[in-house]
Amino acid sequence: MRAGSGTVLISPDVGPVGFTIVKGDVPGLDATDQQIVALLIADARISTRALAQAIGLPESTARARLRGLIDKDLVGPTIVVHPSVEDHRFVYVTRLTLAEGMVGLPDHPALADAPWVARVATAPTYFVQRAARTFEELVAAIDTVSEIDGIASASHSLFLRLFVGGNWDGQAPTPQGWELNSDRALDAIDRVLIQGLRRDGRASYTALAVTVGLTVVATRKRVLRLVDDQAIRFVTRVRTPVDEQTANLDLQVAPRDLSSVIQRLCSLDCVRYVAEQTGGHNIACHVVAPSTPDLTAAIGHIVQDPQIIAHQVFPFVTVRDELSWVPADPG
Repeated sequence: MRAGSGTVLISPDVGPVGFTIVKGDVPGLDATDQQIVALLIADARISTRALAQAIGLPESTARARLRGLIDKDLVGPTIVVHPSVEDHRFVYVTRLTLAEGMVGLPDHPALADAPWVARVATAPTYFVQRAARTFEELVAAIDTVSEIDGIASASHSLFLRLFVGGNWDGQAPTPQGWELNSDRALDAIDRVLIQGLRRDGRASYTALAVTVGLTVVATRKRVLRLVDDQAIRFVTRVRTPVDEQTANLDLQVAPRDLSSVIQRLCSLDCVRYVAEQTGGHNIACHVVAPSTPDLTAAIGHIVQDPQIIAHQVFPFVTVRDELSWVPADPG
């Protein structure tokens, strides 16, 4: 799939919303934490011993400092996956309305492994983003969700194309010149390792070995092979401690107007990404702003577009974000 003129298609694998690759100091951190962040950006899997030596602190202190940054969600060591490796042919969002009396998303395996979950602030509704490699896998996942207790209703929107907006800058590293060193297909063990490293880019080989049932030595070889093949890259994303208001804006646009509306949306600084999707509202727009009044103003400006027939607004709070997508090469 190719993006239209003036936009960049995002591969079905986009960086954690709200994270940024930081250049320079991070607001609110002291000099020591700044050093730790800089070292993590340079090497997401730097050992605690090497980290301690570099900043001149006891290893126990360095470990505690590092753990504090991670636990406060200020840094996120993770991986990005080469777009051609992920092979997620179907990316979709499931909208779940909870049954009366339910508080929080049901504890179910079909929802627990979803990389992105958001709670609508104005309704008992959750947005759950997932992906499938085959149509059969997609249908099976949808059928499973329909049988979960505690869900009053579920609807699904398939993303046909994804585009970066004006607010995307810095959300994820662009894979300039990123070429695979091997055409080897990933197997089930590789995919489990990738899932684990997405959630924790500093996961130990011992912990990873438990999840795949291999020895620590064999697990280490597997991870290093993924790195050598250029299938994955380790990165550290940093969340600056700045409040941000977010909303999903569903738009109904005539098919002939899709391209022009998407291009205008992608030029706005308040738009992080835009999806062309299935359903009556054929555009989903992720809007961000520093405050609620700013978010309201941004949405008001967007929906004034005469080519937008109808719209729905869903202010949300992100509950889980383990995505590791990267902007695709526009070439």
